[in-house]
Amino acid sequence: DKATVIGGSGFLGSHIADELSRRGIAVTIFDHSASPWICDNQTMLVGDMLDRELLQKACAGSRYLYHLGGIADISEAKAKPFKAIETNVMGVTAALEVARAVRAERFVYASTMYVYSAAGSFYRASKQAAETIVEAYAESFDLDYTLLRYGSLYGPRAQVWNGLRRYVRQVVVEGRLDYEGSGILFLVFILASLLGFIDEMQQGLYPDRFFGWKDMVINSAGSLLGVIMIKTLTIQPTR
Repeated sequence: DKATVIGGSGFLGSHIADELSRRGIAVTIFDHSASPWICDNQTMLVGDMLDRELLQKACAGSRYLYHLGGIADISEAKAKPFKAIETNVMGVTAALEVARAVRAERFVYASTMYVYSAAGSFYRASKQAAETIVEAYAESFDLDYTLLRYGSLYGPRAQVWNGLRRYVRQVVVEGRLDYEGSGILFLVFILASLLGFIDEMQQGLYPDRFFGWKDMVINSAGSLLGVIMIKTLTIQPTR
């Protein structure tokens, strides 16, 4: 089996490419710049995703197309609305046309939870439009698809503008956390911390229930992060 990851040089795309390779799928990465994390068993093709001829060359023979290309930084999309719409909307349209041409079995699109929100500015608008286009292509051309509506992502390879990365870095480097907002998230952080402690207590109250090491890591990390946020949060009024 073969899969092409459009935007596979980025944070999330590179991890998806690696997981596909781990599962024995032949992976081609298509992006505007070469991936610094490419593996020996992956193929890299550099180009503009609006170049349908080159994109189709990369996707030839692929059963699965993963589309993660485009502008993902909300601030950049707000500052450059034309570029955001051109890249995110026309980019997914080009990818869908290629999916039809190569007869891909499934099209996987990286969207966002902002499609449910009034926030996100042109980034949100471009993702809403892109989802509508994916659904229209599926209806018209019998293309199976998956929409992945991500929240805030964080981990190795995260971009410097990644919001969670900025927060964690400030806590580690400065010993504090500044958040510009109304203070509502302060209550969310408190609730998350309490839920983490409650879950930890349940492990002691219900010893017959199986808790794996992943549960312990997630619960402990959630509780610790909640405590850190409560102790270091500085609420600043919305400007």
